[in-house]
Amino acid sequence: MAMMISKFHKLIQSKLLWLTFLVMVVISFVFWGAATPSANDRRDAASPGTLDGKPVSPEQFRQAYFSTYLTVVMAIGRGIDITPRIDEQLRQAAWQRLVALRAADRMGIVVTDDEVAAAIQQHQGFAFEGRFNVMAYKSFVQNFLARFGFNERQFEEHVRQEIALQKTRMLIDRTTLATPFELQRAFRTITDRFEAEYVVLPRSLVEADVDVDEDAARAYFDRAPERFTRPEQVRVDYVRVAAAPFIPRLRVTEEDVQAYYDENLRDFVIEEEESDDEEATNLFGRLTRYRPLDEVKQEITNILLERKALDEAYETAMNIVVALTPDREGRAPEFDAIAEQFKQRVASAGPFGLADELPGIEDARAFKFAAFELQEGADTYFSNPVRGSNEVYVIALRERIPSRIPAFEEVREEAARAAREQAVADALLAKASVIREEAQNALAEKIGFRETIAFYGLTAHTTGVFSASTGVDIEDEDMAPQILSAAMVLNSGEISKPIATDDGYLLVYVNSRQPGEMVSLEAVRPQLVENIRRQSGRLYFDAWQNHLLREAKFEDRRAIRSEDEDDLDNDV
Repeated sequence: MAMMISKFHKLIQSKLLWLTFLVMVVISFVFWGAATPSANDRRDAASPGTLDGKPVSPEQFRQAYFSTYLTVVMAIGRGIDITPRIDEQLRQAAWQRLVALRAADRMGIVVTDDEVAAAIQQHQGFAFEGRFNVMAYKSFVQNFLARFGFNERQFEEHVRQEIALQKTRMLIDRTTLATPFELQRAFRTITDRFEAEYVVLPRSLVEADVDVDEDAARAYFDRAPERFTRPEQVRVDYVRVAAAPFIPRLRVTEEDVQAYYDENLRDFVIEEEESDDEEATNLFGRLTRYRPLDEVKQEITNILLERKALDEAYETAMNIVVALTPDREGRAPEFDAIAEQFKQRVASAGPFGLADELPGIEDARAFKFAAFELQEGADTYFSNPVRGSNEVYVIALRERIPSRIPAFEEVREEAARAAREQAVADALLAKASVIREEAQNALAEKIGFRETIAFYGLTAHTTGVFSASTGVDIEDEDMAPQILSAAMVLNSGEISKPIATDDGYLLVYVNSRQPGEMVSLEAVRPQLVENIRRQSGRLYFDAWQNHLLREAKFEDRRAIRSEDEDDLDNDV
């Protein structure tokens, strides 16, 4: 053994050996470095495009792409299916967004944190009972943003960018001029009188011809698996402290009843039916009459007893919360043990998400919000008391299940339904486009719109005369604004493009457009100019973004790669 150690020492002390080893290592690193691209090289190769000759990182473009998509979704209030055509439009808009934000930065446009917070708090989608609700906002982050791998901080940055772009657009709006031609055209739009026919193409027109097999459902799933993301869920235990058991030992005084009656007198108004009796029209007949206190005394007593009992239940629930709090040494009692100590039964719920229903829970929304605020930890896994209408809850977190994208097999039926919905919508749009084209051709042959529509088993409806000021008076009030908007950009004898509705697609045919009543242009000039500036400003802003792309010598690397792949396919 000693001899082996001696030989080993001599070996490692050999300068020739170490020199040989060093040369081998250097050569290996040189060849490895030459053969293996650096992280930057790989990032540049994956870049979707270049601006000013510099590659834009995939992450930066992905954020711009999703922000563009999110802007559309929040504007229309629902998600959209990303078809190849929509994908191309989103990509173009994402590049425009990138160059516009760079220009806004160079112009010194700044958005403060207060502006971002105010914009989020004022959004109606995050309101609960008329006020901004943090958990409604968290639900949006967890159930929607998480599908795309975005978090709360990134959404706040999106809002910041939206405000910056809005400020930039306002600068362009202020410099936009309204030409006399534009003023006359806008003036005509709001004063002309229209008469139109319209027809709704229902889904039943094509449903029988649409068949979606499993391959189609799988293809739909594979195009965007994130659409089927399962949101974050929680599993909880809870105790339900009922108010009813406290009622027998509670008392309500005469003073309590009188005070409630005085403070809530409006709740006891006697609703009298209208009468033709002349005597009922005198001063005293018109005085408001109330149910007497003796008549409503027991009713008020019951209300006050229920309130007091709920307060007692809340107090008991708060005692449970205090008992669950760890001591100074960090020792925390078990949830089940404390529940037993207070003679309360432990129940379980979940797993459930913020959008799921919770049968048997009185105020399910408040319960879910409280449950999702819980975190693992001795002093954070249980909630404060959550008040319902007749009981109070204390909730304990047992498991938090992160959001995930399921395998196709797990959502096969859901994917099939969604694929069919999309296929029906696509088929109906194609059918509507064909009908529109045939109806337009038929009009040229002096065949009426109604006759062409009848060939497909559909009935056209007439609007009567309307204008922008009167609106469209039809039975379906929700459809009236769509008909008005479509007609205002059409001339006599023209048919609108298919317009999506909740029930299918709408076609509008303007059979008459006549000048309206004479109104002074000067009287409405300021409003018209403001309208034109807003509408033209959007077009100019879009043109300005395209100019920025040309100025930055924008190059779409994806298009180049596609051409290379085509060349490779042709060579093969």
